[in-house]
Amino acid sequence: MSIKQTVLSIDFLKESVQRKFSVPGSMDKKTIGLELELLPFREAEGESIQVADIINERMRGSYDLLYSNSLCQCSLFEQDKKLDVPRLNSKSGGIITFEPGGQVEYSSSAQPDLGKVINELILNVSELEQILAKEKIRFFFGGMNPWQSVEEVGLKMRKPRYIAMDNYFKQIGAHGQQMMRLSASIQVNLDFGCPEIAEKRWKAANLLSPIFCAIFGNTPFHAGMPTGLKSYRTLIWQNLDASRAGFPHLAVERNRVFSCVKQYLEFALNASVFTLPKQCGCLGYCENNISFRRWLEQGYNGYYPTIEDWEVHLTTLFPDVRPKGFLEIRFIDGQSKPCWAVPAILSTAIIYDEKSTEKVIDLLSPFTGELDKMATKALKTGVDAFPELCREIFNIGMNSQEYKIEDELLGYCERFYQRYTAKSRNPADDLLEINNQSVFSLRQYEDFESRLFEEIQPPRFVATKNAKDLASGCIC
Repeated sequence: MSIKQTVLSIDFLKESVQRKFSVPGSMDKKTIGLELELLPFREAEGESIQVADIINERMRGSYDLLYSNSLCQCSLFEQDKKLDVPRLNSKSGGIITFEPGGQVEYSSSAQPDLGKVINELILNVSELEQILAKEKIRFFFGGMNPWQSVEEVGLKMRKPRYIAMDNYFKQIGAHGQQMMRLSASIQVNLDFGCPEIAEKRWKAANLLSPIFCAIFGNTPFHAGMPTGLKSYRTLIWQNLDASRAGFPHLAVERNRVFSCVKQYLEFALNASVFTLPKQCGCLGYCENNISFRRWLEQGYNGYYPTIEDWEVHLTTLFPDVRPKGFLEIRFIDGQSKPCWAVPAILSTAIIYDEKSTEKVIDLLSPFTGELDKMATKALKTGVDAFPELCREIFNIGMNSQEYKIEDELLGYCERFYQRYTAKSRNPADDLLEINNQSVFSLRQYEDFESRLFEEIQPPRFVATKNAKDLASGCIC
């Protein structure tokens, strides 16, 4: 419950934000964590498909099935008994959670070896695939649901947080609900390092966002129709709420110290809050778009925010790059199954190689004030938006010296580069060709992925056509 008199100062909030950029004991670490969101579809009559429920009365939702399997001794998963929400723990150290539109998310453990993290993720996802396949539920590897609308999907996760978010976004436009119910991504989580390195990594990651949109755009369809864009998902994220998404805005001169903490503090203070205190003091959804700064300075219904309110508020911010005690890179469209790991490899190689990071900053700093415009251009035309920059950034990542990527992964990335970036194409171009510019069926997409496997040839521990090829032990 909020309080009658403010006890928070800007300096106190700044210290809170500072902790999001620096964690004791992590100064010299270079661990990687990956989060992959997947859309589970159940086959219906004929060619029709529907998003699988998370929980339903017949106990055939995605969580229902995974939870039942977790009771088997040989399962890779076990129930999370600490939380009263649909969530499972992986014996590998990762977790399985569920998003408002039914998306299943696997979040890996954090490890210093990129290949091991990738292997952990695909091993666990492969078991998820096998379990759900028994009920004719299949994963769509991609950046958003191409077939259905917000209304058709509905709100499948009805936690109070998501209900408040859904109500808030509904009043300001269509994109927020589309983000919650339709979108999917691959997120890359990296350590900040020491404060000086953290500033560079933060800046480089933000500068990379429009370039990665151009290279990896993979969402040309929405609600069964072509959008005329290469990354409709990026359009959603850039337009869902100017106060909490996109790029934290603070003028940065080329040769001036780049204060990521000050930048993010201002961004967070100016963002609208989802819930505000009612007359009784308890928090509830409010239609008034009031910034946290205004709530802090003027109160609302006589109540002021607590530090708990501030910490919750920070979790409702959705910039392209978010500080969470680590660097959370959030701007990547989900990719097809053969290609999903390429953006993770490329971003890790750039951010964890100091010389590569500095090359990216030198190359892209002149565009610091134009990131929104660049993102808009990239989501429309893909690599054609800035082909030379895309190729140069890809090559910087492929040729990092201080952070070595194993040869098998480099060859995999090179095959992606030759198929797409070198030819001024991105994955959205493939999707548009599957069914002659019209939205494809799930079977057509699976046929396309099978052909793509032959050309991209991902290493076995990155992806396989058949989940059984990776499964260890029996699947109960």
